[in-house]
Amino acid sequence: MRRIAAFRKCKALRRNRRGGIEGLPLQLMIIIIIASLGLAIMVGWMGGIEGPKSIGHIEAEATESGTGLFGLGSGDGTYSVTVTVYDSDGYAVEGADVVITGLGAREVSSGLFTSAETGVPHGVTDADGTVTIKIQINEPLTAGYLNIEVSKPDYVGSETQVLVTA
Repeated sequence: MRRIAAFRKCKALRRNRRGGIEGLPLQLMIIIIIASLGLAIMVGWMGGIEGPKSIGHIEAEATESGTGLFGLGSGDGTYSVTVTVYDSDGYAVEGADVVITGLGAREVSSGLFTSAETGVPHGVTDADGTVTIKIQINEPLTAGYLNIEVSKPDYVGSETQVLVTA
C-alpha cells in the first residue's frame, strides 16, 4: 500500500509544473551567493597588486662649471647640471635615466687636457637619487631653459625645466 501511495505522489509531482518554479528562486539565490563569494575572492587577490610608481619630484640646478678670473665663471658655456629624483612617496630614486635637451646642449667628457663633446647629455642616478652631468651650450646665451626628462622601468616618467643664465 505504501508503494502505491508513493507512486501516486510521484505522479502527482510530475503533473504539477509549479514545483520547478518554486525551486527556481532558491537555486538562483545559491548561484548569486556563490558568484558573490568568487568575486570577493578575486577582488581580494587583486587588492595586493600595486600600480606603477611615479616620479614625484625632480630637483635640478645648473651652475657654470668653468672657472675664469678670480674663480668666477669662465663664460665658455660649460655647465654642471645636478639633478635629484624623488618618487611620489618622497624617497630618492636610484637607477633613473636622466636626459637633458634644449639650448643645443651637448654632454662634455673631461679628458686629461681637453674636453670633448660626446652627444646627448644623459646619466643615471646614484643611491641618493642624484646625478651630475657636465654639458656644453654652444649658443650665445643670456638666459634659457633646459628640459630634463626622467624615466625608469616600472615608474611613470616625469620632466621639468631648469633655468640657465650666463
